Amino acid sequence: GPANAILPVKEWTSVKHGKEVLNSCSSGRVVDLSDRNIMCMSVQGEKAICGSADHGVKEISVRSGTVTRNLYTKRFGHTEWVTTV
Repeated sequence: GPANAILPVKEWTSVKHGKEVLNSCSSGRVVDLSDRNIMCMSVQGEKAICGSADHGVKEISVRSGTVTRNLYTKRFGHTEWVTTV
C-alpha cells in the first residue's frame, strides 16, 4: 500500500521464508511503513522510531499511526539495513 497508510483491515498477506502467509490482528491497527521487514523499534512517549531493511528510519505518532518524519533513507544516510535505534 502507499507509505503512511493505515489499513482498515484485520487481515493481510505477507511473505515468510518465500511463502505467502495470511496474518491477522484482533485489535489495534496496522500501519504500512515499508515493503521490507521492520528490524528495530524504540518507543518513547507518543512517538516510535522504526528502522527497517529498506535502509530507512521513520518516526511514527503512536496516537495517530502516521509517519511524522522520514529520518533516513537508502539514498540519504544509510547504505545497509537499520538494525538498532
